[in-house]
Amino acid sequence: MPIVPRRRILVTACAMLLATASALASKPVAPLRVGIYANWPPFESISAKGKLTGYDVELMEVWSKATGTPYRFVNMAWPQVFPGLKRGFVDVVLSSVAVSPERLTDFDASIPYYYEQQVLLVPVGSPITDPVKLTPIGILEDSSGLRWLLKQGVKTETVKGYDGLPQLKSAMNAGSIKAVFGDYHTLQPLSGPRWQLIAKPSFGQDPYAFFVRKGDRALLDKINLGLKTLEQRGELQRLTRKYLIP
Repeated sequence: MPIVPRRRILVTACAMLLATASALASKPVAPLRVGIYANWPPFESISAKGKLTGYDVELMEVWSKATGTPYRFVNMAWPQVFPGLKRGFVDVVLSSVAVSPERLTDFDASIPYYYEQQVLLVPVGSPITDPVKLTPIGILEDSSGLRWLLKQGVKTETVKGYDGLPQLKSAMNAGSIKAVFGDYHTLQPLSGPRWQLIAKPSFGQDPYAFFVRKGDRALLDKINLGLKTLEQRGELQRLTRKYLIP
């Protein structure tokens, strides 16, 4: 049996290690799957050209560049968003979602990237702007509206929940409710000649955040680091001016 020189063995071994490392380095990184409900302008919607657009859409783009993380959006119906995250169909949710005690039971939230003012929608000229005195009052189901109203002393039985804006608008026009409470950018399209928005500091603000599965600390830390970088660069302020300030 021929004797192979030790030096040749070392050279061969080094070459194999380098080849393996090169193969691993060139292996494409799987894109982050981002769950979104693209029906909530100005945060996320689908343009006339069929493309995703809005604050959150561009936020994900600049976050991706800041962290070097590839991603792809998964547009989902709202009832599927958080179940999809829990079951692993998506890795993160970014869809103008407010942090709440209920959501934090099953998921972890990033540091907030935006605070949404809560407002009251009342008939134009109404002298009453106290939610306690406006009953019944309407809110969107699965929103934080009820939590904020309860903090102000509104009783649960005086609050009516609706599945979407069309149903809420129909109830307003029919006189089934005397006021509506919720996010400014959600209710702003309903204001006009007959209805006006009222904002007070006591109404509260919803912190919007990224959501990940409970215990996914590595991804959460990465998201937070990216958000802090964007904050320092003034990117969050730029997006606010671009999409949210009339």
